[in-house]
Amino acid sequence: MPFIPAGALTATVIRASVLNVRDAPSTGGNRLGRILRGETYAVLGRDADARWFLLQLGGYQGWAYGYYLFVNGNEFNAPVTSPFGTLGVPAGVVDTGVVAQSRATLVLRDVPSVAGNQIGRVTWGAFLPVVGRTGDGFWYQVVWKGTVGWVYSPYTELTQGDLNAVPVR
Repeated sequence: MPFIPAGALTATVIRASVLNVRDAPSTGGNRLGRILRGETYAVLGRDADARWFLLQLGGYQGWAYGYYLFVNGNEFNAPVTSPFGTLGVPAGVVDTGVVAQSRATLVLRDVPSVAGNQIGRVTWGAFLPVVGRTGDGFWYQVVWKGTVGWVYSPYTELTQGDLNAVPVR
């Protein structure tokens, strides 16, 4: 169990034997791990509605759905946290604050073209930091599991940020 500072807001798993912890506050987020009934963790943040909570889990952070948790105080005292801060952008890549969610299984390509080489496969419902875009807006340069590549944008939905903040590449 991770260290919990004295007086910290905490959450204990009460309504599930095993609870998934995700990289984003959504069932579409990737599962980072699992926590067990009776375990208690420090609350680092919450979404705007206090339905999902960002927990400190040893060496990493993850989101858990609040329905399954008992929070030891007013859950609205936890700071509202960017829902996508746990996604991570590799060093040297500018985080634009823009996030898209895939609406299909997508091919991650090395260039913004169907002729580009496949360098990954993005799962349906995944959250993707958008770090670049084409001038016509049909392709987004994204980060998927630490790899920077291109996806066809009509199969995504922007969930955070302003696309105008994303550089054209």
